[in-house]
Amino acid sequence: MNELSNIELMRALDDAWIAQDWETFEKRPTANTAVFWPGQPEPAHGRANHGAEFIEFFKAFPENHLINHPFGVEISQDEWTCSVADFAGTMPGPVKGPDGKQIAPTNKKFHIEFCTFA
Repeated sequence: MNELSNIELMRALDDAWIAQDWETFEKRPTANTAVFWPGQPEPAHGRANHGAEFIEFFKAFPENHLINHPFGVEISQDEWTCSVADFAGTMPGPVKGPDGKQIAPTNKKFHIEFCTFA
């Protein structure tokens, strides 16, 4: 697979995230994927666990928006891809913290850079 194809696959994965297109999103990560979220003690292992995490994420941050056309940074070499995107939204729903306890909604806006290595 060439480098442009890897970047386009990453963009398609993020497009599925934005659209909450779970069916397409589930096809992208490999079955043995490990996803590391900041502040979480353990990665999500496997496609199903990652999908479940992101469904919960949308409950807490339903209005999130990822700018991936273009990515802020696009790096692809061989089978590896790194992308950095502008990511923003609000938190109108609760979210589970690293200790497993619920964090109450803040209704505050966030704006961060979001990085994915795949």
